[in-house]
Amino acid sequence: MKRLSLGQILSVTYLVTIVLSGSVKGQSTETFNSIRFEDPSSIGSFITLNPPSGISPYALTLPSSLSAGTWVMRFNGATGTATWGQLFSTVGSDKQIAFFKGTDSLKSSSSFTYDDAAVQLVLSNTGTLTATDTVFRLINSATSSTASVGKVGLHISSTGTLSGTGTTNVGLIVDAQGAATNYAALFTSGSVGIGTSTPNTMLDVVEDVAYRELNYTTTLSATSNDLEFNTGNKASYVRIGTQTGAFTINGLGGGYTGKILTIYNASGKTMILKHESTGSAAANRIVNSTTSSLYIDDKGSVTLVYSGTDSRWIVTATMGALGMTPTQTTKTVTTTDKTLPSSDNNYIRVTNNSGTITPTFEDGSYIGQILVIQNDGPNSLTILDTTNVEINGGTVTLGAKDVVTLVWNGTKWYQIAAESNN
Repeated sequence: MKRLSLGQILSVTYLVTIVLSGSVKGQSTETFNSIRFEDPSSIGSFITLNPPSGISPYALTLPSSLSAGTWVMRFNGATGTATWGQLFSTVGSDKQIAFFKGTDSLKSSSSFTYDDAAVQLVLSNTGTLTATDTVFRLINSATSSTASVGKVGLHISSTGTLSGTGTTNVGLIVDAQGAATNYAALFTSGSVGIGTSTPNTMLDVVEDVAYRELNYTTTLSATSNDLEFNTGNKASYVRIGTQTGAFTINGLGGGYTGKILTIYNASGKTMILKHESTGSAAANRIVNSTTSSLYIDDKGSVTLVYSGTDSRWIVTATMGALGMTPTQTTKTVTTTDKTLPSSDNNYIRVTNNSGTITPTFEDGSYIGQILVIQNDGPNSLTILDTTNVEINGGTVTLGAKDVVTLVWNGTKWYQIAAESNN
């Protein structure tokens, strides 16, 4: 009989692997019906191998020694041969999902796991990238010529009743951050339907759409160039809260093709949008169809759309904008505070207790704006030609109760009348 050493393994393809421990004895060559392996120390304990009927003769040479690992005997039905070889090499840890590595290795990774307790499949990549990487790719390239056949690349279903208080059911969460530019999703072709399975446009939304309000409460300067309510003006609806005085917007940052921005004036003051103001960068300027600046009353609003072709914010709708609504105010001038608030008023009554003062003027808000200046005294006002003022004869002096009327032509205030009431 031939003895097999401890740990040798005999495996029959498809059926069973036999682990032979201790010393066993095989039958002599005179026994042809079967081969029986018996433990000498336990008479009657044996394993019998029976050949199938009609088998072709072949010889199996047992190896003289075996290296570490699990060895099997492989039968090849096509060639009628049997050989010794190792089982697949397996490398992995608990909860990891196995995959083939080469032709004879089965391994797993901590990046691909299944938690049977949490019923959760996790595919992750925490390594260092040296090139663009895709963690998960789903490809459905099936074809068909059958009528009315459809296919779905990915179907997410999150159903089942959550009857507890305050429960939430989310079908998909996408969190994209960490790069210079982050896209939560890219739809390179096809229409998107929200609330409908048959979208008729690139984006088809059933029921309502809401833009979150940005409540802007920062105090604005009297004039703002390239204004951003937050970084990049990332808002579609901005409410401007209480302000200390009238304010002018010469331009808006954050423009890109097709962006829509609605500004609601809840400041209690006048909001002026300058037309093509050179105070702002060219790409941030505002264009109004009347080619004049817009005066937006308190509780009024304006909607703008950014044109990438023109590189301008285009006024498309207004509420509470009447060019310049006639307004009046008072102003006490001094030698250090002598600029008249002419941008958003039509009638200014000036008090002067500081000797003869030469006032300066803000630019007008729109072409044709009329401005009346009345000097309530007691001291005189002298108005001179300046970069934005044109006076008949170059100067006019207003005593107490005297009045001068000017009109804005887009670049200067021109005198059209002066009246002495002394």
